[in-house]
Amino acid sequence: MRVHGWIVMKKIVRILSVLLIVLTLGLLVSCKDKDDKDDKDEIVDYVSQVKLEESFEGKTFIKDGIEEVTLYLAVDGDTIHVLNKEGTILQLRFLGVDTPESTAQVDPWGMAASAFTKNIVKNCKSIVITSDGGPGTRDTYDRWLSWVWYKADDSAEYRLLNLELVQNGYSFAKNAGIVHYKDELVAAANQALKQKIKVFGETDPDYCYTEAKEITLKELKTSLNAVSYTHLTLPTIRL
Repeated sequence: MRVHGWIVMKKIVRILSVLLIVLTLGLLVSCKDKDDKDDKDEIVDYVSQVKLEESFEGKTFIKDGIEEVTLYLAVDGDTIHVLNKEGTILQLRFLGVDTPESTAQVDPWGMAASAFTKNIVKNCKSIVITSDGGPGTRDTYDRWLSWVWYKADDSAEYRLLNLELVQNGYSFAKNAGIVHYKDELVAAANQALKQKIKVFGETDPDYCYTEAKEITLKELKTSLNAVSYTHLTLPTIRL
């Protein structure tokens, strides 16, 4: 009887040992999956990875492609006017981005993008503009194409506003025809798309999607390529 009881006890111990091993392995796998998920969901601040390393002392944007300027007028999400050292007004168009409209025409997230840019340029300590290489150049609307850097306060580093707009979902990335920051723009756009934030898939709570508006065929084509059909409002087309 004692021998039989001993055998039963050994079997119970063996079963418990197996169960303990299985439970331990399960916990390890669960922890690994959680760690992998945490790594995958980690939000990267790509803006902090780019630095304004070139000195702007004694340089001008038109001649040297870099200059510290003063805000004159904040227009919308990707357009501002600044004063250079000579007191000349430069109308700037941000490189690498195309924020939704917020002036003559209003698009989803257009007002939010405009407010985001205006809040930064109106309250920052310093603004430095740089070209995409060489002297400053202008677009077909006579606006100077620029990267816009801002310094929030004396202790802060300069941050690239163009890239920050994409990283925060206020603009798609436009990397065609530019030289600098292509990889960072694409990475920031992919991250925003994965998060589905703002223009990358989020509904603008302050925009009326049911209100009909008049647009051109060109604008309609751009909209079809840029936004989700789920949020597309059928427009009145102006021929």
